[in-house]
Amino acid sequence: MRRLMMLCANRPWWALSVLFVLTLLAATQLQRVRVQISTEELLLIDDPARDYYQQVSEQFGEEKIVLLYLQDAALMAPDKLKALKPVVNALAALPFVDRVESLFPFPISEASMVI
Repeated sequence: MRRLMMLCANRPWWALSVLFVLTLLAATQLQRVRVQISTEELLLIDDPARDYYQQVSEQFGEEKIVLLYLQDAALMAPDKLKALKPVVNALAALPFVDRVESLFPFPISEASMVI
């Protein structure tokens, strides 16, 4: 390893040329790059865990979760809570939404918003 480091240090243009050629060779494979975000695609084809995952998916269905995160210095201010409540209710009313978990499981009244 030390010899390789000294070779690169003594001949920097040679080292950069080799690096450039390797980069070009790697660039020829860019069309094959795929981004796989599905759990099913990440499992090996002949892995028993894949079969188990498929059985569980068929029995219980697949669940897709979306996390909505809001950040504000005064997020719990009464006017902000009043503005968020209809948004949460609108999300829960969408036909493709099965469940909404939020900070609003209780009715917000003027008395509960007094800080």
